[in-house]
Amino acid sequence: FTINPYLLLFPLLFVLLLVLRLSVIPVLFLGVLTGSILTVCYQQQPIQVLWLAAKSGSPSIMESMSRQSQAYWNLLDKGGLQDQWWTVALILCVLVFGGVMKASGMLEALPNGFARAVRGKRTLGVMAVLCSFFTNLASPDHHLSISLPGRILRKSLAEEGAEPENLSRPLADAGPSTAALVPWSMTSIVMTALLGVELWAYAPWAVILWASPLLAILFALLGIFSSRGDKPAKKSGNGHGPS
Repeated sequence: FTINPYLLLFPLLFVLLLVLRLSVIPVLFLGVLTGSILTVCYQQQPIQVLWLAAKSGSPSIMESMSRQSQAYWNLLDKGGLQDQWWTVALILCVLVFGGVMKASGMLEALPNGFARAVRGKRTLGVMAVLCSFFTNLASPDHHLSISLPGRILRKSLAEEGAEPENLSRPLADAGPSTAALVPWSMTSIVMTALLGVELWAYAPWAVILWASPLLAILFALLGIFSSRGDKPAKKSGNGHGPS
């Protein structure tokens, strides 16, 4: 490869577009298009190389890495669409399963059970963490582990007169992190496919994945970082308001 300081303008432009919070898909498309143009024009590579790289990775890079280090080879030999077909197929199957669970109403039955177990502000945080984790077990999409329990437990939040942070914080602590600990979640599938590391190998060392929900439960039980909010309004015994 021909290395030139001017080529740094491309990744800097890419970072600038991300900092400006532009839509992800157009930014990725622009990155692929710009990289392809630089490969053909500046690196003097034929267009066929672009197709081979998209289909099965870059053979020249793979050959060079295999001679230098087996660790580099294991990390970089996952390129190309051809190597990702099984991952894409597995993700599609997982999405179909999640769609069936959601459309049949079975997915909503889970947070409804946790909502009935809420007995106060502290148990609200605990139930939010547990509900988010079990939603990850039943659904492949970690976004549902936040939105679905949040929608169901919102009524319990209002009944307890708690601030929204008492629900949103434990959901944010448990949802995305525990998704990577579920073998059939899209997060775990992508990490295993791209990095080549099985869940059972990285889980003990990814402390934040299991420490975050455990700390959220501990803080909820101890009332740490809990917003008091307003007390729920008490109903009058005779059913009439103040005269």
